[in-house]
Amino acid sequence: MSQAYKKLIPLNVITGFLGSGKTSLLSNLLKLKSMKNTLVLVNEFGEVGLDNELIEYIDKDTVLLQSGCICCTIREDLTSTLSDLLDRRFSNEISFNRVILETTGLADPSPIIYSICKGNIIKNNYRLSNVITTVDAINGIIHMSENYESKKQIAVADRIMITKSDIDKSNLSEILEKIKELNPSAPIFYNNKKFSFNKIFKDDLFSLDNKSELVRNWIETEGFSSHKSHSHDVNRHNDEIYTFHLKFDDQINWTTFGIWLTMLLHYHGENILRVKGILNVAGSESPIAIHGVQHFIHQPMHLKSWPNSNRKSRIVFILKEINSSDILNSLEVFNKLGKISME
Repeated sequence: MSQAYKKLIPLNVITGFLGSGKTSLLSNLLKLKSMKNTLVLVNEFGEVGLDNELIEYIDKDTVLLQSGCICCTIREDLTSTLSDLLDRRFSNEISFNRVILETTGLADPSPIIYSICKGNIIKNNYRLSNVITTVDAINGIIHMSENYESKKQIAVADRIMITKSDIDKSNLSEILEKIKELNPSAPIFYNNKKFSFNKIFKDDLFSLDNKSELVRNWIETEGFSSHKSHSHDVNRHNDEIYTFHLKFDDQINWTTFGIWLTMLLHYHGENILRVKGILNVAGSESPIAIHGVQHFIHQPMHLKSWPNSNRKSRIVFILKEINSSDILNSLEVFNKLGKISME
């Protein structure tokens, strides 16, 4: 690696399908002293973003790339954002020596890699350090079987992190087999207590020359073609997948809410790709974050404080082949949740 290349700002990409633990991984990484001067770009699918608010360990150095479908608009959004950050860095408005981009779970990584490696403004100031892909030990097989984006995220990775293996190991051998079929050379790690997060950024691993011919073709051809600008609904990924959000004006009764969400995921979980929310619960001074993937709901997490002055509960769903009216109809049964309004 040349000295000139080493002087470029390292840019790491964290990708992985919906609910695979990207935000949790990022939060843990940002606790490291070595990540002190890291700037984070968070891309979310849909007009309402929550991930940036659920990362507790950073404040002004978080930038929300709220561009909807990242595979459609990433070139212009990413390029302009990274250029603006350079200007702010030069004027001493902000200070950073590394950038991490957390993609939406529906991202096709090819346009992202193409933009970083081929875009003149970016490649003259930044270097793609590596691509890290998270794979869900519980739902990973379903994701790889039913979603082409999941396969591509794994195939382009320089490092692969298997998450939730501490919760369920029953699918682990099959997941490993499928991962190695897609990407036989990438090191595989497990997100557990023994893992050292410094290993993620130990080396600059990314090189197009080291990728398979298929992956290079994705990046060169699909990456380029995906950059063509076109207007689209930021809340819709395709004809099947779209986002839907709820806002609660009053404090939430936790017991009633828990029963409603559990029943909703039980009956419609296969069509609820992800649900994520920040809740103002009666009796709790701090907000509670919830996160569910299909039929599985994670342990709720008490945040240290509210990320801003907004105290309204907000929930974002990513749905597939289900009408949002089904969710609203189920919610009407549990009217103790209080007032609800749609933006």
